[in-house]
Amino acid sequence: MKMSHLTPKNLVAFSGLVVIIMIAWSVQSHLLLNCDSIWLLLVAKRLVAGGTYTKDFFEVSPPLIPLLHTPPIYLANWLSINAVLAFRIYVFGLALVSFTVSYLLIRPVFLKKQAFLTYWFFVALAFTLFLLPAQDFGEREHLILIFTLPYFFAIVYRLQGNSFCFFAEMGIGFFAAIGFAVKPHYLIPVVLVETYIIFYTRNLRSWCRPDFITMMVMFVVYLIVVFIYFPDYIHTVIPIVIQFYYAGLQNSWSEVLFIDSIFFFCIAVLFYISQYRQNPYKILSTVLLLVTIGFMSAYLLQRTNWYYHALPFVAVAFLMALLLLSLFIIKHKNNVLLVILVAGLLLGIPGIHMFISYLSEASNMKEHSTLVDFLHTHANHQSVSYIGAFPDILQAVFYADSIYDSQFLHFFWMPGVVKKSTHSFQQQHSPQEVNAELSLINRLSQDIETRRPKLIFVDINEYKRFYSLIKFEYLPYLLKNPRFQAAWKPYHYITTIESPPPLNEPKRRMADALYLVHDLKQIMPQTISGNAVILVGDRMDRTAYLVRNHAFFKSNNVLFHKQVRLTEQESLRFFTQENKVIRIVNNQRETNKILGRAINFPNYVYQVYQREDIVKP
Repeated sequence: MKMSHLTPKNLVAFSGLVVIIMIAWSVQSHLLLNCDSIWLLLVAKRLVAGGTYTKDFFEVSPPLIPLLHTPPIYLANWLSINAVLAFRIYVFGLALVSFTVSYLLIRPVFLKKQAFLTYWFFVALAFTLFLLPAQDFGEREHLILIFTLPYFFAIVYRLQGNSFCFFAEMGIGFFAAIGFAVKPHYLIPVVLVETYIIFYTRNLRSWCRPDFITMMVMFVVYLIVVFIYFPDYIHTVIPIVIQFYYAGLQNSWSEVLFIDSIFFFCIAVLFYISQYRQNPYKILSTVLLLVTIGFMSAYLLQRTNWYYHALPFVAVAFLMALLLLSLFIIKHKNNVLLVILVAGLLLGIPGIHMFISYLSEASNMKEHSTLVDFLHTHANHQSVSYIGAFPDILQAVFYADSIYDSQFLHFFWMPGVVKKSTHSFQQQHSPQEVNAELSLINRLSQDIETRRPKLIFVDINEYKRFYSLIKFEYLPYLLKNPRFQAAWKPYHYITTIESPPPLNEPKRRMADALYLVHDLKQIMPQTISGNAVILVGDRMDRTAYLVRNHAFFKSNNVLFHKQVRLTEQESLRFFTQENKVIRIVNNQRETNKILGRAINFPNYVYQVYQREDIVKP
């Protein structure tokens, strides 16, 4: 493969790449690094210092992932820069390598008479690797995409009748092995594509290629390394992950399937089918389709609707959609309205989602400012720990220059324990699960005893993430354990911190009507139109229930309810008709305030505990 001379078109394409990278760098530099990446950098730092699983960190991901985060640690030390900057340089560098190799492989596939498609795909590829990940830039799935794309494009390149040198193929296989070993269930697209190669070439030995063989050899070597050097991951971490991880964090199938990413996938597939007969790039389109299906299968297998789990199949579907859209534009270039309509349908979902993601992350930065300010004042360069299942606090700890001093990122096992204990699940804990739960609590107790963090943040949000509206409090549960009780003895409560309400809360109001009743049986939700809040009780302390679509709001058969305290003034200013508060000029403001308190879900509510035997400076 040879690069063409620098033509004006090549210079324009190169300029486009530079612009996209500059925009991506600028955007990322204004966003907080995601929690997973911060944690994995911390794990990598402990690993470099000789740390091990279950002693210095308890990480559910296989060893390759923290190992992939060690280069930024060395880079930060070598260049005397902070870990975030080193990590971004590292990921941008990997993405640039992936982009360059992928583009060199895919460029000869395009017809000479449609040379502009090369530049179109050039931009699409750069957009996919650098901008589409948004706040999940550097996440595990983003790294998987970076490492595996050249492998799939190499297959297209070869099926088009091209060939390249032995060592280049080995390099691509080695690069791909890293990506697929990050999460083995992402090997599904490899199975699909390799089956397609056998079908297309009519050759059962088509897998005997340097890239595929190198990849398989690397998997075997990796497994041997894990068994020899990381036995605690095999014998301790994996059994606990199998018992509790997905049992607690999985979403319902409706939450997994009915999302915009799946809708975009369906549109892209339909567009592929409609364009297939007149598509001059059938091999490229089909490989992209199979990769998309494979990545989506891996997403469904995990049964969690987190966007970064969907990122690989969204990214490849986006590339396929851009390619097919360009062919559609060529065919219907005189019908501008139709082209705009189809382009909006194909590209609107990923574009809008990316835009919303960036806005959401910008809002997240404002919410964390309260935590960062608190940590700057009370734990500057001092140790902090966390008790909860959703580790959002890690970003604030990291950017406040405090020290996250726990071997646990979060209590990933606790939602599974709680859900299996509820009547809706009707499952009894096995002796193995009981022993695993007890060992984790003892490990947490030992962690507190030995690390002695100055501050411990405890999640007391009324409705916690991953618990499906099940009410659960960490401290009452943990304090039943004698060892935890002893470890917790030096800590005392100092304050509660809650995320500030969004500035646009009135626009986000989920209910318009307010009902006051003494008993919930007085309300028939079938007769209520729209969304409403029902306040039940006689005094200042009331229980709020939410009516939506003529029914009380539930999740997994658990009835949503929230405690709301009225002021004396509020309790006296309302007049009702058939239990519904009559809105008048004098009570509009109070009514809206109560509705807001009843349906507002703060992103975090933490009780903060401080160790008494920490010597004050």
